[in-house]
Amino acid sequence: MKLSTCIAEPEGASGTLKDRAPRRLKPLAYAFCLSGIFVAAPAWSAVEPTTTLGKVGSSDLQIRTGDAVQTVCGQFIAADREGTPPANDLEADLFDKCGEMVHTARTVTGDPGATAKSLDLTEGELQGALQNIAGEEVAASGSIATEVSASQMASVSKRMANLLSRVATLQLSAAQLNGAGVTYAAVDTEEGPQSGGNAGEGKSNKWGFFVNADIGSGEKDATADEDGFSVDSVGITGGVDYRMNPGTVLGLALGYNDSQSDFDTSSTVSGGDLESKVTSLSTYGLFYSKNAFFDATLTLGTGSYDMNRVIKIPSNSTNPDNNGADRVAASDTDSTQVALSFGAGSEMNRGSLSYAPYLRAQYLKVDIDGFTETGASGLNLKYEDQEVESATSTLGFRLNTVSSTSFGVVVPQARAEWVHEYSNDEREIKTFYVADPRQNLLLLVTDKPDRDYFNVGLGLSAVFKGGVQAFIDVRSLLGMQDFKETVGTVGVRMDM
Repeated sequence: MKLSTCIAEPEGASGTLKDRAPRRLKPLAYAFCLSGIFVAAPAWSAVEPTTTLGKVGSSDLQIRTGDAVQTVCGQFIAADREGTPPANDLEADLFDKCGEMVHTARTVTGDPGATAKSLDLTEGELQGALQNIAGEEVAASGSIATEVSASQMASVSKRMANLLSRVATLQLSAAQLNGAGVTYAAVDTEEGPQSGGNAGEGKSNKWGFFVNADIGSGEKDATADEDGFSVDSVGITGGVDYRMNPGTVLGLALGYNDSQSDFDTSSTVSGGDLESKVTSLSTYGLFYSKNAFFDATLTLGTGSYDMNRVIKIPSNSTNPDNNGADRVAASDTDSTQVALSFGAGSEMNRGSLSYAPYLRAQYLKVDIDGFTETGASGLNLKYEDQEVESATSTLGFRLNTVSSTSFGVVVPQARAEWVHEYSNDEREIKTFYVADPRQNLLLLVTDKPDRDYFNVGLGLSAVFKGGVQAFIDVRSLLGMQDFKETVGTVGVRMDM
């Protein structure tokens, strides 16, 4: 491969290999080019400014935004000199706002050039303005889509855990092998587990019904590339399944989740919100013997996302024409998602105590449609399609103990899971200003995902006479660098 090919910018890339490499790695980048190892390189985690406005940025996001904005401004100037001024009010507004920021940057850095449109901001205030106009809030939609899909899969897993439980003699002796949830009253027979309201009834029920309700709260800390936000969610999942034979159950479940996220307000973020609504349909199968099981789940879903992004460019100028901006960019888009899950484990009983190790593999893909903002005049952005992928393995352990009462059986439960992420790398989100006739690329790069984290939970189930079951469960995420979440679940189940 020729050096000229290697250092030429590949189609769709954000810069050449030599340009995107940090300064200390440029000699290595040239060596890779000459050796033919790379044709096109991925985005580097560190970027260097190429413009005065980019030079003001304190993070990769701010540097990329500054470079893109000054490029837009420079092309407007070049076109105006050639007799092609802004074609409409939106283009004129974008030209005006980018000009204010470029002139402000020159007053901060002391670089030569015009400063008549300066907003007289400090370096920190200009850095905040750069992040305000960047549009990095959109990264939250991928995070929310991933969490909602995981919640739906967990609800189905709770139902299968219910089906896997056992009754030994006059006490319930069961382990929830597939997620938090109420255990299932059953009687061990030669034909496999038989459902029933009380131990010893031995009644076989073909149809089962369940309803789970989730209430969750989470918080993501701000990073250099993504805004912080708090999220509150409610969800409900209902399903029905049928016992084909003593060792096989097939079922369907329908879920709905509504979440509200509020972006943190800080020196670099002016707030805003994101509302998501996701509907999911799952089909699942459970196959088991006396002490082992295998299950599979397929989930398809559709979602909608409504975002309001607050944009503030402050101004300390005494010139009323240099007034910055205070606007809200509104947008809405849709998504489709598919998730697959496969699990296997074994249940062991010692009297009233049950414990179960299990292993699970999951794959998730979410496609988010591109969309265009409105309401922010020349600062509206157009986002291209996004794709989010995640592949995880889960190694878990469940522990239950059983206590008989006058009204039924009470089952305290505890669990711990280690989750490892194999996919879901940092994502590049491509966007540009709607009013930019030349559509200069503004690249947003999300945070890298946490590779290892933990799920822990406690629950309490009750199996009443007559077979009606109820439970309450609380789980928390631990070990994530920037995100924490707690979800409470209540539910009822019955068989017919």
